[in-house]
Amino acid sequence: MKARKVTVAAKAKAKPKIQAKAAPKKAVLKSAQPRLAEAVLPKAPVRPGRANLEAKLDMLEQKLFMQTAKLQVMQEVSRVSSGDVSLDEILELFMDVVLRTSGTEHGSILLLDEDRQTLRFECARGPAAEQLKTLSVPVGEGIAGWVAKNGQSALSEDVSKDHRFTGSIAKQVNVKPQGILAVPLK
Repeated sequence: MKARKVTVAAKAKAKPKIQAKAAPKKAVLKSAQPRLAEAVLPKAPVRPGRANLEAKLDMLEQKLFMQTAKLQVMQEVSRVSSGDVSLDEILELFMDVVLRTSGTEHGSILLLDEDRQTLRFECARGPAAEQLKTLSVPVGEGIAGWVAKNGQSALSEDVSKDHRFTGSIAKQVNVKPQGILAVPLK
């Protein structure tokens, strides 16, 4: 019987894959019960560069999540905007879609005031929604300001580790966000 190397790759919210390598042939096994597979199969030794590959995989998963969320939101916006509704109604519906798509309970839509170079909270959901609607953020400040300035999406799963997060709005409304997903609307 030939010895084989087995690699177990598991990621939260993803189906684990068990990859078995035999001498001349390669086979991929998918386990319906990863705990049983991990107990039966030996763990693979950690190879150099594996952490780098896992970091790249995490980055690609984040990009895929953001692109999928953008596509779903744009499809819903296209469907809603084809009717006769006001901007406020569109933003409220858009907020519903964003929260449903991202699986979150709190969120806001900020609109750019080009003359003042600030973002104002036009639509908000959550415990501080009414307070947020009275505030604005300078372009370039915080994660939302960074997104407005650079025109790029940002996903921060832990804002305490993100240099773009200033916490100024969070302090004003007494809320401590854990993560932020910000997408520019063009």
